[in-house]
Amino acid sequence: MGIEVLFHYSDPANSNSEDCPRFPGALLTKHVVLKGVQMGTLLGTFAAAPVFYGVCTGVVSPGDAWKTWGRYCAYGAVGGAGFASAALVKNAISMDVVAVEDKAYRILHNKRQVSVDWLSGAGAIAGAGAAVSQTPYAFAGTQTLQIASGMSAGIGASTLVFIGSLVVAKMLVPKDEKVPFRQE
Repeated sequence: MGIEVLFHYSDPANSNSEDCPRFPGALLTKHVVLKGVQMGTLLGTFAAAPVFYGVCTGVVSPGDAWKTWGRYCAYGAVGGAGFASAALVKNAISMDVVAVEDKAYRILHNKRQVSVDWLSGAGAIAGAGAAVSQTPYAFAGTQTLQIASGMSAGIGASTLVFIGSLVVAKMLVPKDEKVPFRQE
């Protein structure tokens, strides 16, 4: 028990399951930090951006708020990742190897989780590409900040797309039928 369970190597020959990941702590860490980034980008977009931008300027116009959206996504992503990492360390202290392997196995075999993780990665790449195309001749420090903001905005947008697709699927499917990707 302790934080060292996150660095445990799981030998497939000695594991309870053949398809358990070799480094379950790494998978669990990636999952928790990515969920923190997703939560932070959404909170940065819908809570921090309107409040801070409105307080600083006194007026919120959609055009000006759109220009600063990526910055608040990046601030939220950093805060969310830090908060999630601290929560992971706190919870890892009381976890044993079997619990970490079980959580990693469940994450790996949850279709919705794999879908939203993949979509977040695609959103990060698309956001970074969009940011690079908008600032090709910026200074190195400025361009790095733009890319980080673009990646955060891409993660937030892709998370919203995934949540929206679940909501639409729930609305379109009759109540007596099952929603696609539903985990039983």
